[in-house]
Parts: sequence; structure tokens; C-alpha cells
Amino acid sequence: MNFKNKIKYLIFLSIVSIISCKSSRVHKVLKNVTSKEGKTINTLIGDCIVKYDAYDRLSGKRITELKPEEIFSFTHDKLKPYFTDRPFLTCYAGLSRKSSEFFLLLKFIVDTKYIKTGYNGISNNSMLRITLIGGDKIYLKNIFNNLGTRDVEGKNITYNGIYPISKSDLKTLKKVEIDKMGVEWNGGVEEYEVYNIDFLIKQLECLNKINDN
Repeated sequence: MNFKNKIKYLIFLSIVSIISCKSSRVHKVLKNVTSKEGKTINTLIGDCIVKYDAYDRLSGKRITELKPEEIFSFTHDKLKPYFTDRPFLTCYAGLSRKSSEFFLLLKFIVDTKYIKTGYNGISNNSMLRITLIGGDKIYLKNIFNNLGTRDVEGKNITYNGIYPISKSDLKTLKKVEIDKMGVEWNGGVEEYEVYNIDFLIKQLECLNKINDN
């Protein structure tokens, strides 16, 4: 790993843990507030589960990560005869907050039982196009290069993307539902229809409620 990639990796670790195993990041007990880790946050449009909530020792800032939700699945037409009982691609999404910074975390699981190739990863600076109900578009940029991880049985490849959200985009995303997402892969661009259209509105409200406590 060269120096540039080491820096990116350190930034990645300080933002969130996006792998499924227990995070090894050292953290302090939350100051003056009770950690919400493992708790359910209720809102008028649904609930969120807090996956992680602690102060980061390196930055001294509170990091909160919500449990990801399934937001869309996709199967190419040519693959549908082979995927009659499950999708080829499933996407899970969750929000993370580090002090006043917000991040959209995407986790893509690709079933490669019948096809041994994936999407060749997600590059640093690759774009995510979010099309909102009504047609407006928001563009987010991935900040970590990820070539994917194959499971021990060799059936799935998991890709992760981390997309910072600006304050101006937050103002829009907290009140307008999502229609589609266009993902820039190393192997090309694909657009997907989102069926969990208000997950961002709900998760933003959950993070704001946590921050107020």
C-alpha cells in the first residue's frame, strides 16, 4: 500500500466502520451524554437502529452510524432465468455523522454464484447520482477506493462506498424522497430504482434527534 492509499485508509477508519465485524477503533466514553449504540430511535415516519455511537480518540468528535437499510435490488434481464428466487445485486444504505459532517454509506452485495465477475470496484472520486422525486438531481463523490471483498464461500462480492453530503444537499435530502440512484462503477455506470424512497429523510431525522440528546 503506497503512502497516498495509507492516508485514504486512515481517513476511512476515522469516519466509520463499514465492515460487518466488530469495529476495533479505540474510542472514549461519550461525554455528558449517554451512548445510543444499540438503541432504536423513533420518528413519525419510521425507526432507526444505532449501529455505533462514540467519541473518536483521534479527532475527539462524536461519530454516530445508523444501521443500514435495504433500499433497492437489481437483476439484469439476461440473468433473470438464473435468479428466480433472489436478486443479482442488493444495496443497503445508512447514514453516519461525525460532528457536523454527514456521510452516506452504501453497501452493495453482488451474487456471483453463476457469474464470477463483478463490477470491478468503486474508485475514489467516483460519482453517485441521486435523482429525486420530481426530477432534480444531486451528485455525491465517493472518498475511498474499494475493489470489493469476496465471502469465504466465494458466492458473493461486497462493495462499499462512502459519500460525504454537503450542507446544501442535506437541506434538500431531508425533505424530498429519492427516485433513482446512478452508481459509477469501475466497469461502467448503472442506474437503479429505489423502493425505500424516504430512508434518507428518516435517517437524517434520527441523527438530528440523537445529536439533540
